[in-house]
Amino acid sequence: MKLSMWILADWLRKYEPEADIKTDNRNLQNVRLFSEDLTFSSSTVYLMPMEYNRVVCSNGNNILTLHSDDINSVLNDILDAFEYYNAFEDTVSDMVSRGCSAADLLKEISGRTGFLHILADATFFMRESYGPDTILSFHSGLESFLAHKMLPVDVLQKINAIPGIRRPDIGSYPIKIPELGTALTTNLFCRSRHMGWLITCSDRMDFTQGEKDLLDNIGHFLSLWMENDLEIKKRNEKTGLFIDILNGNIQKDDNPEERLETFGWYPNDEKQLYVVCPKEHTTVPASYLVNYLDNTAHGIFSFEYEGFLLVIVNHALMDAGQFAESLTSVLRSARYTAGESPVFSHMDQLCSAYEAARLAAHYAALTPAGSPLVLRFQEAIIPYSVSLLKKHAIADLRHPALKTLKNYDRVHDSDLYRTLYCYLEENCSHSAAANKLFIHRSTLIYRIEKIVAMTGIDFSIADERFHLLLSFYIDRLHADTQIADS
Repeated sequence: MKLSMWILADWLRKYEPEADIKTDNRNLQNVRLFSEDLTFSSSTVYLMPMEYNRVVCSNGNNILTLHSDDINSVLNDILDAFEYYNAFEDTVSDMVSRGCSAADLLKEISGRTGFLHILADATFFMRESYGPDTILSFHSGLESFLAHKMLPVDVLQKINAIPGIRRPDIGSYPIKIPELGTALTTNLFCRSRHMGWLITCSDRMDFTQGEKDLLDNIGHFLSLWMENDLEIKKRNEKTGLFIDILNGNIQKDDNPEERLETFGWYPNDEKQLYVVCPKEHTTVPASYLVNYLDNTAHGIFSFEYEGFLLVIVNHALMDAGQFAESLTSVLRSARYTAGESPVFSHMDQLCSAYEAARLAAHYAALTPAGSPLVLRFQEAIIPYSVSLLKKHAIADLRHPALKTLKNYDRVHDSDLYRTLYCYLEENCSHSAAANKLFIHRSTLIYRIEKIVAMTGIDFSIADERFHLLLSFYIDRLHADTQIADS
């Protein structure tokens, strides 16, 4: 493992090192005693005795001054450092190549560092954690925090606001979270792809630069482990299957249903698709919701597609009511809304389910505050149809009675327009409409008779009732009138 002068400063702390380190060189692999005839190497530390019981360790412009008169002891200690960290690298590399578990990997790393480590993937799901009990007891609430596996929304918002949270070109950086204290976060990247984070906790308030450099080195091996993890590969394979179906890249011979059976999903299972999108400004990325939703039950699978978060629910594997409750809770916390498709079974219906759910999601995002966060496709049909009429109609399609009633209300300060809407909405029930308007039933009957006399409406004709309701929807879309809910 290639070291930095800061890592050596930590290793040589018994010599009370005085550091004058100007460049970030993490390429150290060897140590030699200084002599004038040496050919200098950027990967070598050179030792030279000084007066007043000092030993200087130098690498380019970087210098450590050690309080010691025994240069051979310093030399041996630095050789021990290289041997220790090289053995550490060999052990971790071997574990990664053999496909070890995340728990075993973090246990080995924690044994070397003495810290508590949390491995979180790119969806903010805490895959595993391991560390000394002393650190768990040092931070109140940390054990409960780790048990949830998903970072709470308020914690996530704080972390996600950090400018460097997904940058590949920065080292480990501190974050402050009440449950974690001051933790050190290492961005995990492999082949330019963001894999997740290593979050490191201590029973101290800060970390040395050497500890930060060491965690950067460790992060490389964790990124490789995550890239080769079978569970992540299986998720990517399942995601790829759904995306291939949506993109029309599946041929008849590909047998998508058989491929899904390997995941425990069968052709006759009833399924639904949800398209999730932000309703307002939020610092919570859609990727956070992926594992959060997946871990509410076995029969849920989430993935990102065309800028949306798609959630496929297999009702044969879970309780629909339980999922609806969990989904609403997550959407409310993260400030998202969702559109729901009709129920379908076979995967050749996935594309039409996606279009239906996406349409519903569009109108869900437009609903006012306090409205349900999940809109069914059936509930989006009317506003969508009305928008098409408004866009393509060459004449005003609204029933003339609406204009008559609005003009009358404006002159006489009455409420006939709203009365007609409530009466139609309540299926022409005098009692139900009166209750909704908070008026006496006889008052409602009087108003309806007045409306009929003024407009000639015949409520016994179904087409006329439909035309009137459609006219109110068009009117609302035109924003000529605001229909208040009682």
